[in-house]
Amino acid sequence: MLGTITVPLVPIQLHVIPSHLPTSAQPGSSQAKALWQTISDQFKSALRNLASSAKIKEKASDALKFIVAFSWAIVIALVLFALFNVQPTSAVEIPTNVTIDNDPRVATISLLDSDGGTLQVWANDSRIFNCTGTVTDGDGFADMGAVNATIYGPTSNFSAANSAGLHYSNLTCLKFASAGNSSTYTCGFYVHHHTESGNWTCNVSVNDSYARISTNQTTNTVDIFKSISVPLQTIAFGAYAHNQDSGTTDKNVTVNNTGNVAFNVTLDAYKTSGVPNDNSSMSCVTGTLPVGSIVFATAAGVDALSKTALTNAPTTIPANVSQTAYGSIAPVPYTVYLGIVVPATGMSGKCAGFLDVSAS
Repeated sequence: MLGTITVPLVPIQLHVIPSHLPTSAQPGSSQAKALWQTISDQFKSALRNLASSAKIKEKASDALKFIVAFSWAIVIALVLFALFNVQPTSAVEIPTNVTIDNDPRVATISLLDSDGGTLQVWANDSRIFNCTGTVTDGDGFADMGAVNATIYGPTSNFSAANSAGLHYSNLTCLKFASAGNSSTYTCGFYVHHHTESGNWTCNVSVNDSYARISTNQTTNTVDIFKSISVPLQTIAFGAYAHNQDSGTTDKNVTVNNTGNVAFNVTLDAYKTSGVPNDNSSMSCVTGTLPVGSIVFATAAGVDALSKTALTNAPTTIPANVSQTAYGSIAPVPYTVYLGIVVPATGMSGKCAGFLDVSAS
């Protein structure tokens, strides 16, 4: 009759092997062998504990031997499964991201004055030149920052300092009509009468929230503008007898260059307004005063008889009156010193005429 053997439950520990180990833990490696030895030792110890607790002797029953053999089979299967389930890895997946910013762009640009075409300045005054156009940004118009602009003449450059007549900057250009990805802008500049003639450049820039900057530029021509300013006055020489002159007494005519190019000064005397070249400088109560009776010099205190007499044709003084210096706005005056020489005969009474002073 077979007896009954009671086998108490004995805790068995098993370390679970991770499914992802370094390549060095592959089967056959030194780490794998060490791992196998550790697991084998743990299960042998567990079985010895099991046999001891059940008081298994050399003459144990066939049933207990079966249980032992079966337990070994399970242990071997678990170990083989753990070892051959090791998966080597040579890469790690790392999350990445990037933000692709759309650069702003100065799409269109023009440099014009109020009447379009080429650029003209005004005599002894300022005028507005405008750089206008559109700026765009694929991230929307709100992503764009300030628009600023610089204009400069042919003898200046973008990086130069601001100088009246030569270089101007506007850091607060006006943006309006913003919608979608674009805005319209206008950058105004008050330019002066002596603004350099020639090819002017307007450089416009815009930035965005990523501190990216875009620039564009265009050009237009400032026309040559010759302008003279003579204070309105009546040249009153006084009273003289026949065959008398003004000596070193001068009557001054002040000339200002209110344009953007140097010029000479031309004098023309005649007795009737708007009717030059009549050989007379004044019409008198009796007779006329010859045109040569009016004399001039370019320095003060020159005697009348040493001054230069006007002729029937306009007389040009090679004065080369320069335009206002760049950086300033006040013209530098040029003075012509006049005198009179009265002939011995041919006229009497009060005389009156006209003196045309022009830039040439």
